[in-house]
Amino acid sequence: MKKITFLFMLSVWGSIAAYSQSKNSITVVYGFAANSMYSSKQKADGGYQDGNSNLFGLTYTRQVNRVLGFETGVVYSINHMQYNSLQPGIAQPSQNADLGLLTIPFVARATFWKYFFADAGLTLDFETSNSMVAQAKQTGLGYQLGIGAQVNMGKISLLVSPFLQQHAVAHFSGRTPYSLLNAGVRFGVGYNF
Repeated sequence: MKKITFLFMLSVWGSIAAYSQSKNSITVVYGFAANSMYSSKQKADGGYQDGNSNLFGLTYTRQVNRVLGFETGVVYSINHMQYNSLQPGIAQPSQNADLGLLTIPFVARATFWKYFFADAGLTLDFETSNSMVAQAKQTGLGYQLGIGAQVNMGKISLLVSPFLQQHAVAHFSGRTPYSLLNAGVRFGVGYNF
């Protein structure tokens, strides 16, 4: 009888452990995006052509309950564009312009139908490099929106998430008419604990 009770308790404990959800996750992310330099004012002296971005980083997610979670981390992106100067009477070739950004997201995540989620929140952006004109400074506050799917396989999770980010909606370095907009997809491999 003791053996049967022990085996029963062991199987119950094993079932609970197998189906319990991890509260914490560390995820390595990589992604790519199309980008556009949005201007709140039409500038007569030039503009940016749309380009592309690559991003990679490390995120931490804390699941509060089955539906609600929060994500933060550090994500680095390099954004490539071209700048066209429109000086009257002077023909100038386009110049390559690169912008490196370090982004810290503060995002709320809602999980639904077990594998899918939607997220939204603020981002804190810091320029690490800028070969653009001075008016294109991107250090400031922005926002992020996304949807995605995540599959947990024990301690390992796989993630795919299309996203939209607008950087420097509120600038830290004075007023500038430019704000970087990224639309892309990120992939991740995480460890649940």
